[in-house]
Amino acid sequence: GIFKLYDGDDDAGEDIDSQIELPYTDMGTDSGKQVRRVYVGGEFYGDISVKAIADEKKYSSSPSSLTHEIGNQKGQSFDFPHTCRGRYISLAIENVDGSDFSIDKISLALLQLTQKQNDKFIKEKGK
Repeated sequence: GIFKLYDGDDDAGEDIDSQIELPYTDMGTDSGKQVRRVYVGGEFYGDISVKAIADEKKYSSSPSSLTHEIGNQKGQSFDFPHTCRGRYISLAIENVDGSDFSIDKISLALLQLTQKQNDKFIKEKGK
């Protein structure tokens, strides 16, 4: 038979889960970094979830503020706990309850650890 694809907001009544995961980066430095906030801008037809991945450990965020909203075009900031630290950083963004999204911009607010913080971070990772 012939089936029509890409028609509808679900798959036989089930939500369509969508996720993107960005590649790891060390931002050009071998010192540790702390992820403080991530901004995601784009077109959202519902909620999205943002996780930071620091040295392969995932950290959940809490939405902090909707920075702008014009129709479905939105900008959303997500805060992360102070324990979200690592040398290599990545992000995972996914829809909630099958909502559709399209991303135009992603920016990160990172803190580079001081030498003392970095030494402590490396020592704690070695345990």
